[in-house]
Amino acid sequence: MSNVFHNTTAHYNAYFIANEKIKEIESKLQEGYEWNYNKILPVYVEFDTTDTSPFKPDMKDAIEKSAIAIQRHPGSDWEDDCYILVGKSRFYGFEFADAVETFKYVNTHSKNDNARHEALVELMRTFIKNNEYRNANEVSDYLKKEKLNKKNLRNLYLNRAYLYQGREDLNLLVGNLVKAEELISNNKLKARINFIIGQIFQELGFEANAYDYYRNVLKNNPSYELSFYTRLNMAQVTDLSDNSDSRRVRKYYEKLLSDQKNLEYRDKIYYEIGNIELKQGNLD
Repeated sequence: MSNVFHNTTAHYNAYFIANEKIKEIESKLQEGYEWNYNKILPVYVEFDTTDTSPFKPDMKDAIEKSAIAIQRHPGSDWEDDCYILVGKSRFYGFEFADAVETFKYVNTHSKNDNARHEALVELMRTFIKNNEYRNANEVSDYLKKEKLNKKNLRNLYLNRAYLYQGREDLNLLVGNLVKAEELISNNKLKARINFIIGQIFQELGFEANAYDYYRNVLKNNPSYELSFYTRLNMAQVTDLSDNSDSRRVRKYYEKLLSDQKNLEYRDKIYYEIGNIELKQGNLD
């Protein structure tokens, strides 16, 4: 009875509120980020102290709520999760030393392998964000020997991709994203990761692979903006050796130009039409 009480109260009161605060911070960072589709998109939204400073009250509240669950319900099944939320709050507050200490504490003291692995995955991301690449690699190497659940394995692959993106290693970046994509169930995230994979394959010259991943983007109900740039990029990697293909692509661009929803994108459309004509040798 005591265990049920502490687990239920810790989960659905303090932990739930703290977790909602963290999800809200992450959601607002996503919404406020200006995506540059002319470059390979970042694995994670890029942010600095200016971006996260408006959320300091939410971070403080998340830490306080997590502390309540830890102090009032010691030994509950949600104690480790609360410590992880404290670490995430420190991470978004750019208090990296405190975040590292918190994640290490969970890894050292938790008896739950899934909680330990989650803490280590978050520790790796903290090291990367703080440009401590050697430490991030050590965490990654350690986790290679561990058996992770689906969620932690997905996030580990995303963090490895994040690491290699910082090092501009496109081959290892795309390799880890392909593994992560197979484990993602969230349509919004899956669409964006497929788009990044398509961008990388296009950059590396594997246009057929790029086309396949761009097509996967459209299967995951992307936002209109992401859908627009996906279709533009699909046209870029279409084989134009056949005249019928050229006519089909030109007709597609004409359709985009006539759509009122694309008024703000017309410069981009004309630019892509120019590239098509350049490839065909139609310089005038």
